[in-house]
Amino acid sequence: VEIFALYSISALIGSIAVITARGIIRPLAPYLWEKDKLAIKPFVLIGISVYSLAIFLSLLGPFFERIFLVWNDDYAGVSIFFSLGIIIAVSRAYSQIITVFLQGAGLLKNAAIVNSFAIAFLFLMIVFIYNFTDLSNFAINVLIAETIMINTALLIHLFIYVTKKKFIKE
Repeated sequence: VEIFALYSISALIGSIAVITARGIIRPLAPYLWEKDKLAIKPFVLIGISVYSLAIFLSLLGPFFERIFLVWNDDYAGVSIFFSLGIIIAVSRAYSQIITVFLQGAGLLKNAAIVNSFAIAFLFLMIVFIYNFTDLSNFAINVLIAETIMINTALLIHLFIYVTKKKFIKE
């Protein structure tokens, strides 16, 4: 039960990051779109900076684990949840930033199709993890699968923009 509570905390951190990213990037989006006829460079620089910050903050997981161990000795090993939660949070936030970019590029419906397939594939991965892996590591495996799917969808979004592939007309 505690493991799933920590997974929920990781998901909550990701939700807060998404709301923050939406609040920050949407007012700035028209200014970023006007530069060089929708240049991707500012968005890539934002991505590099937020992922660098995520890697740094994920290294602080053991520090937070020590704080929890002061309260209760049963929380040994929770640093992985904090680390993965921070990486998922940043991945979700950057996904929102890329969605705003694709909206400016006129590829929002195509991004929605990619996100729909990513969610369906993540569901299949979770069913596979539940049925074919050790359930004691279920929450960690789900966090890893979710991180992989979010970042794969981001790479597909960038591929769509670079190649100008359109699944449907906007």
